[in-house]
Amino acid sequence: MRSLGWLVLAAIVACGGTVAVGGDAGDGGAPTDAIAKKDAKTIDVEPQPDAAPGGGLDVSDQGTGYESEDQIAVAPDGTIAILWQAFTQIAPYVAMNVTFSTDDGKTFSVPQPVELDPSLYPGDPAIAVDAQGNFWASYLGIDYQGQSVAYSRVYVAEAPKGSMKLGAP
Repeated sequence: MRSLGWLVLAAIVACGGTVAVGGDAGDGGAPTDAIAKKDAKTIDVEPQPDAAPGGGLDVSDQGTGYESEDQIAVAPDGTIAILWQAFTQIAPYVAMNVTFSTDDGKTFSVPQPVELDPSLYPGDPAIAVDAQGNFWASYLGIDYQGQSVAYSRVYVAEAPKGSMKLGAP
């Protein structure tokens, strides 16, 4: 088991990841001796007057409700895409939206809902980007019968580089 731990550590460092030694591994101490990722790009977002509670940038503008399972991908040209699931108190009750930024996250496009069969509820968002800068979103379309899931379908949609919009799944 100890060998597996060293193997995982070596893989993280080899891929350019950051590893903290002796830090918050349940001991409550501050991370120390970090191995920094080479040429890491830091995205600095200045606080906005309409910032979300806690100092973040509100990209969803959904008002009341609960949002979760946010997924972020960054293209080689710096374009950022965020895909998330939202739960609201009014119909359709469950939604999934995507937004894009081309200025290092200072501003984001108006959130757009993903396309889905209207009889299904969206779930389990994931987003990735390929080397050409095309974003790929995947998500489930879930059919609920009462409190049980009758079936689910997998959807995949592309936002071609520069389009700032997911196409039909």
